[in-house]
Amino acid sequence: MKIEQMSRQAADLIGRRMAEVAADLAREMGLSVKYAGGTYGETSCVTKLEFTVAGGATIHQERDRKFFRTCAALYGLSASDLDREFEHPRQGRMKIVGMTARGKNCIILKGADGKSFRASPEFVKHFIGKQAA
Repeated sequence: MKIEQMSRQAADLIGRRMAEVAADLAREMGLSVKYAGGTYGETSCVTKLEFTVAGGATIHQERDRKFFRTCAALYGLSASDLDREFEHPRQGRMKIVGMTARGKNCIILKGADGKSFRASPEFVKHFIGKQAA
């Protein structure tokens, strides 16, 4: 396939193919690799690949965890609540994995199935048994 003009689809294809090619190198070094987006113009693209130590957190996950530890007290939570698990009646087992600065649903949760959810601090405090402020 020859690319005549760069587009979002072409840049995405290049990034995904690069991740496939880099997978052997990553395995050899005990890492995982994934395509992490990029930017493009009419004639070029910049592609990001994210290499992660096996079992380690991505750059975004590290940022979200650090933000939770720093800001939890502002929402009536504590830094030690990070990685705390609780049971939700419909979603099952949930784990607090981070916090984002965006929106009222700023607490990042991970379900037992690996799916991520965002919830309000009040929601989380209710299920971990902390008094709402």
